[in-house]
Amino acid sequence: MAGFDSVLPLVTGYVQREHQATLSRQQASYDADLRRREQEEQWRREMAAEEAARRRQLATLSVSQDQERAALAGEQAVETGAEVADVGRERARLAAEAAAAERTRQQKEATAAAGTRASLAARGLDSGGGTARSLLRGISDESAADRAAGQQARQTSLAALDDRLAVQGRRNLLEASKLAERQRLAWLEAQD
Repeated sequence: MAGFDSVLPLVTGYVQREHQATLSRQQASYDADLRRREQEEQWRREMAAEEAARRRQLATLSVSQDQERAALAGEQAVETGAEVADVGRERARLAAEAAAAERTRQQKEATAAAGTRASLAARGLDSGGGTARSLLRGISDESAADRAAGQQARQTSLAALDDRLAVQGRRNLLEASKLAERQRLAWLEAQD
């Protein structure tokens, strides 16, 4: 047994060293696993922080874009309102000019007809005769041609005013389209 007693401390030491080595390996594995989990958790926190920052950036961008659209809509409303008011004033001016021109034309026609009748009466001609009717019809036809020319000019002016409003509408649409495209590109860029 004496031999066994001398081997026992060696075996016990060996077992203890092996046990210690196993414990050390287990501790190292546990520490490595713990570090890996901590790194993964840190990575998750960083990713969550980046995602939160990106969402804040997108929310800020969205608010900014809403404000830009509202500002453009306000500017366009003011510009369109001014254009509509200007066109309305121009239409009223054209209507007043047309009414004054019609009164002048009617007075001129009445004066010319009265002058022709008086001239015919002074010559002793019948104002109901064929010559008188021809002269009066000529005055009436000339007056009708003047009226038609005035109406045509007025219609051309009114069409030009309508075109001004249409141009304003197209300009507004173009500006809104440009803004929408810029905002779409900014949004896509912010998504990256």
